[in-house]
This record gives sequence, C-alpha cells and structure tokens, in this order.
Amino acid sequence: MEDALFKDGDEKLQQQSVSTTTGGGGHQGHQHQGHTHELSGEHKGHEQLHATISLWLIMLSVAAQLLLLLWKHYSARTYLRASLIGMWLFPILYSIYYGYIRMIIIWTLFSLAIVYLYRLSIEQPLQRTTPKIVYMWFYSIYLISYFITFLGYIGLMCAMLQINIPILSKGSLELLFYGLYFGVLGRDFAEICSNRIASILGLGGSRLPITKASNNYCAVCSGYLDPNATTTNSASAGLMNPTSSFSDHNNDKDRSGRISRIVDRTMNIIFSKKSCKLECGHMFHLWCIKGWYLIGKHDHCPNCNEKVDIKSLSTNPWEKTDFAWGILLDVVRFLIAWNPLVIMVSKGIIYVFDK
Repeated sequence: MEDALFKDGDEKLQQQSVSTTTGGGGHQGHQHQGHTHELSGEHKGHEQLHATISLWLIMLSVAAQLLLLLWKHYSARTYLRASLIGMWLFPILYSIYYGYIRMIIIWTLFSLAIVYLYRLSIEQPLQRTTPKIVYMWFYSIYLISYFITFLGYIGLMCAMLQINIPILSKGSLELLFYGLYFGVLGRDFAEICSNRIASILGLGGSRLPITKASNNYCAVCSGYLDPNATTTNSASAGLMNPTSSFSDHNNDKDRSGRISRIVDRTMNIIFSKKSCKLECGHMFHLWCIKGWYLIGKHDHCPNCNEKVDIKSLSTNPWEKTDFAWGILLDVVRFLIAWNPLVIMVSKGIIYVFDK
C-alpha cells in the first residue's frame, strides 16, 4: 500500500516537473525567439547604414576626382600651388604628431635648401650664377631621389620573391616613399623657381646682362674656361679655376653672394666637365647653358638673345611629358596632398551617420 502511494506520488511529481519544465521551456523559447528577432532587426539596420555610408564614400571619391580634374583644367597654376602646399605640409604635420624623427630631420634640411634656392630665384638684380645653381641643385635632387626609388623598388621585388636582403627588404616601402615624395616635391619646386627666374629675365628682354666675355669665360657665370678648350658643342674642356672674374665685385655686395659662390664653386667641381660654343660664338659651361635652358624656356642665347638650338643640349627630367610619368606624379600628389582631406571628410560622414 505504502509502495503504491509512493509510486503514485512519484508519478504526480514527475508529471508536475515535466509540465513545469515544458512550460518554462516554452517561455524561454519565446524570450529567445523575441531576442533573435530584435538582433536580426538591428543587424538589418546596420547593413542598411553600412550600405548608405559606402554609397556616400563612393560618391565623395568620384566627386573629389572630378573637382580636382576641373580645377586642374581651368586653373592649373593654382591647382599645382595648392597641391604643392599640401604635399609640403601634410607629411611633416603627420610626422610631428607621431614623432617620426628621421622624417622631420630630412624634411627640415630639404626645406632649408629649397627656401635658399627660392630666395636666389627672386633676387633682383638676378645673379649670373643663379641659373646654374638652381638647375644643378634640382638635378642633384632628381638623381638622388631616382636612386632611392630604385633601391626601394629592388627591395620590394626581393621581398615579393622571398629573397632575403635585410637592409632592402625591411625598408623598401620607406625608400619608395622618400624617393617619390622628395622627387615630386623637388620637381614642383624646380618649376616654380624656373618660372620665377624666367619672369624676372623676361622684364629685361629675356636675357642676362650683357658682358663682353672672351672665349676664355663662360657667358653665363663668368667662370674661367681653359684657353685650349674646343669650340664644339660636346667636346671636353678642363676647368682651370671655377671662380668668377669681373662679376665678383658686384656679387660681393650682395648679402648672399659668398654663399652663392661657394655653392657655384662646388657644383663646378662636381659637374662642369664640358664646355660648348653656340652658333652665335658665345662660350658656356655645358651645365651653365643647361641651367639657362631650364629657366629661359626658349632657344635663345642668354647673352646676345640670338636664336640658337639649345634644346638639343638639355633634356630636363622634371619636364618630361610622357603619359606614365604624368600619371605617377598625379597619383603621388593625390595620395599625399588630397587623400588626407578625403579621409577626414569620410570620417566626418561616418560619424554623422553612426551617431
């Protein structure tokens, strides 16, 4: 009897527990199902938000490209100036913020040299050595940046091919950045300085002050040439004494004359290994006449203004107009000068929509 009662009691307790469990499970199931619906609704809302933000970012990128193209088409000078300011300032501000000491030092030295060259370019009266100094400085910057870019490219290729060259593999991207950045920056500053000098010379008949120089003197910088120098355009001539002669007294009065002569003397030792004689009879250091062609923008003798073929003597790397080079420069300008602005506007759009 007792066993039967205990058995009936156990069965009732089991039924109650089963019913309770079933009821509670149903209640929890309803709660879980409702929570799932809420999550799916929120997820769907986030998907729509992300799609809207992506659409706005695409529209922003396309609009930025179109505006920059229109700006460049209708006002190329202001576009290049604005791009140059952006390229010049954004990297140093970024480096100061994150404490990149090496970039800060290199940028400071480069900027000091650029400021000095620009001061030479705007002096009035213009020194006779300025065309050669400006040309040689920027040509040196071009060669150095080209070499650094080449090393960075080699390092990047070695890393892709899994060739272990520790120095190049680790710093390949940095070398590429330094080479492209300072190469493009130097090219744009060279164009600004050359245009400035050309405008100054244009006020005086697009030629340097006339001096009665013999064939022993360069008609641009008044530097001394070897009396036995050949009179052909491409023959070698020894540079006996790369100093100025009759224009030194005037240059001494200029506050930057001494620095100009030191730079000119150094560049003569490094570069001036040839002399050339134009059709008009005037003699030049080869690098002097190349510097004149860079800033003169035309084929005229800088001394007598007679039309001669100077273009064949000089091919300036920063005046190349080939398609690939132009695309590369535009890409570098956009990434350094305008891409930070696009990123800032994009962050603002994301903040507004996600608020």
